[in-house]
Amino acid sequence: MNSLTKVKKKFWKILLIGFGLAALVAALLLYHAASGIIVHRHPAISPDGKTVAYIVERPSSDKGIQLLHLSSGDTTSIPLAFEVYFPDWSNDGTQLVVSCKPEENFSLYLIDVKTKTMTPLLLDEYNNLGAEFSPTGAELAFHSDREGEFAVYTYNIETGSISRVSPGAGNNPTWSPDGRQIAFSSATNEGSSIFITDADGENIRQLTAGPGEDIYPSWSADGSHIAFTSNRTEQQKVFVVDVATDSTKMLQSGCMSRYPDWINDSILVVNSRFDGGWLIEATDIATGNRQHLSIRE
Repeated sequence: MNSLTKVKKKFWKILLIGFGLAALVAALLLYHAASGIIVHRHPAISPDGKTVAYIVERPSSDKGIQLLHLSSGDTTSIPLAFEVYFPDWSNDGTQLVVSCKPEENFSLYLIDVKTKTMTPLLLDEYNNLGAEFSPTGAELAFHSDREGEFAVYTYNIETGSISRVSPGAGNNPTWSPDGRQIAFSSATNEGSSIFITDADGENIRQLTAGPGEDIYPSWSADGSHIAFTSNRTEQQKVFVVDVATDSTKMLQSGCMSRYPDWINDSILVVNSRFDGGWLIEATDIATGNRQHLSIRE
């Protein structure tokens, strides 16, 4: 049985398990892996829930973003001249904000998903990464080294004004669904932890604690939980913390996993490690079911 046939059979089996939208997205990503794609990473669901954007890395030097249309399973490629990171959709679903390094520093660019053109959004002498649109679409949260250490900032798209949010170091911010708070990762004496602050930088609170690196937070749609990556078990795994109680549980076991992304009550976990590369694994938050979606080719 060739690899493509195996992928097709596993694709339909996953859909029958009942994972819902998260499995549909991840299974479709797996299906396209048979065409020679080694890594799918950083998935981002469009505001209308109909399209997932994700970064692709192929055996060749080709770089770009793939748009997967969930209703049909068709894909649209956006070829790029250089690697990009952490795509996030604009609220109207017409653009993606990405981090990339066309020259000396990382900068923020907008990609028009229809014309496939890139335009600079925040291009200066500093490194600017990990941008995420606010729920209103008026601002971006991102991290930058513009004051020395990497810290979390907001950027007003209309006025261009930049405000610091984290009092100390901070990385990979994510907005609460109501736009009132921002979660981010910051260094501590024991490694790094997830913190929450008001969007204006007031009322900061440490949400996770203990040895290890807690990074890449992602806020759930209902605002009750934050998923994040941690190496507190020596390997990188995905955890979920209850925002109200600080109670934390590990959702992944087995292989290394990182970069969680919420879809309703489910998570897409990308870059799950297997022999030979990184592919995708889906975990259903409601049932606790998990499905390895990668295959050895």
